[in-house]
Amino acid sequence: METINITKELRLLPFQADMMKFRVALIWYQDKELLNQVNGTTESYDLERLVRMYDYQKKHGELYFIEIFDSGKWLPIGDVCLSRDDFAIVIGNRNYQEQGIGKLVLNAMIARAKSLGFDTIRVQEIYDFNRRSQNLFLSAGFKVNQLTSNGRSYCLKLEK
Repeated sequence: METINITKELRLLPFQADMMKFRVALIWYQDKELLNQVNGTTESYDLERLVRMYDYQKKHGELYFIEIFDSGKWLPIGDVCLSRDDFAIVIGNRNYQEQGIGKLVLNAMIARAKSLGFDTIRVQEIYDFNRRSQNLFLSAGFKVNQLTSNGRSYCLKLEK
């Protein structure tokens, strides 16, 4: 895995265990509104749970920190994981939400999946109340795959 430069100011940096980035990410995963959107619960993560999540994602897919160049330095603002069975994206820093960054990251990861030879990209579940995520994935061509207990799963068939 290499760094994926999306724009001059936006990149995907391959995950590496880094306490500074863990501390920043821990703030995201203690945000009750964000947790509700992502996990359907407001139960905050502690450092141990965050490390377990990242370990799992790294073992099962490609995990990146989403970074933006701001004030002369690269700042982690979220994370994204692409695997054959699931796709997850979080813009954790509220200052950068609803600015089109998620769409840029999603498009970059679709290109990455194609380069890896994926036939499809799947999203296991987006909750019914998470309209922003639904709209993001639908705008990129994802289709509802099936109903889940709390929402829907989505799938994008990739053309060769």
